[in-house]
Amino acid sequence: MSDMSKKGKAVITVNNLSFSYGSGKLISDLSLSLMQGEILAVLGPNGVGKTTLLKILAGLLKKYSGKFEIGKEVSYVPQIFSTGVNYTVYNMVLLGRAGHLGLFSSPGELDREKAYEALKKAGIEDLSERRFSEISGGEKQLTLIARALASGAEVLLLDEPTSDLDIKNQERMLELLSELSLKSGSTIIFSTHDPSHALAVSDRSIFLGKGGISRCGATEEIITGENIKKYYSANVKVTKLEIEGKFLTYCLPIYNIIKRDKV
Repeated sequence: MSDMSKKGKAVITVNNLSFSYGSGKLISDLSLSLMQGEILAVLGPNGVGKTTLLKILAGLLKKYSGKFEIGKEVSYVPQIFSTGVNYTVYNMVLLGRAGHLGLFSSPGELDREKAYEALKKAGIEDLSERRFSEISGGEKQLTLIARALASGAEVLLLDEPTSDLDIKNQERMLELLSELSLKSGSTIIFSTHDPSHALAVSDRSIFLGKGGISRCGATEEIITGENIKKYYSANVKVTKLEIEGKFLTYCLPIYNIIKRDKV
């Protein structure tokens, strides 16, 4: 297992982390470190522990072995979220400020400003008065991201943040993650099934596989056709494309599907 560290003080360190579910091992002896402002992408097929890893780091799962240290202010955004309280989108985002309030305190002007600023960053200020239960799955995902932003947490843990988003909002989400890393110094871990998303924004990447097998390192060294074939059993081509004078790396799936002949 390679350790993903570099000079400076780590915001997140994980040492020999393991987690088993029943008789099966999901995570085995995982070690890594992330500096302030770094982005880590977590990839792998369904059921290999991506969500489990995020929940452990968020403090939601306790029965693990090994050790980890993480920044004091952590915000976790799940892939699936339900609430019995039908708040407006604005009030859902304002809840992100709860950690800054005293036990019997109400949100002040600064809290409200931070909430609206987060709505604008997520591009959903026009939804502020809509009920959370009435908006689409993608809009709910953006609302939860905005709530995390409003918290001001130094570490963001995001479980498949682009999963319910259309292509344009996927781009906006990736831009937002990059902006938070570069301008705010946020340290981010997000899970994804799209290697191109990892290539677009992440400094480091992890592949999680069956039986706790994992591989981590610098993103462009980790996300290769060979590794994707190994972990996903899928054929892809990782290639550089020239877009507006810049060479960008993409992962293109190869679908060898026979279509019926046109009449």
